[in-house]
Amino acid sequence: MERILFILAILTFSMISLSTNNDILDRQVLVFQSEAIINAVGVAEQILEEISLESFDEETTNSQRVSSAGDLTSVLSLGSDGLEPSDDDIDDYDGRVISFDAGRIPGFQAIIDVAYADTSNPSLDAISPTYAKRVRISITNPDFMTDSLRIERLFTYY
Repeated sequence: MERILFILAILTFSMISLSTNNDILDRQVLVFQSEAIINAVGVAEQILEEISLESFDEETTNSQRVSSAGDLTSVLSLGSDGLEPSDDDIDDYDGRVISFDAGRIPGFQAIIDVAYADTSNPSLDAISPTYAKRVRISITNPDFMTDSLRIERLFTYY
């Protein structure tokens, strides 16, 4: 009888230990996921800040002015044209994919999308140039984030 009680005590202790280890592991995963999201937001904000320092459009670099939205870069020509020495306007970032590590978490990827925003509903893409461009940054990390993080900012000419 004592042996059975001893074996039951060991089994009970083992079950409690496994449950405790599972709880610790779950908490550690949650900590890494939270850290990944915080890092992703920080990098997205850095990218948006960098973009905000650029001219609104290729046609407005070097303090040039446009008199109508039709004078701006066409919808089909958004993105870097490869002829410029560096990024000098907002839409040069369109289509860019940036891989990075943040803190102690590796394997992030940011995808940048730039589009003209519809003036009546800025969450929609416009079919022709407008005085508003929307920058969307989607950040993923398949190892530490269960879903992608998407941050948008609207930039206007005036």
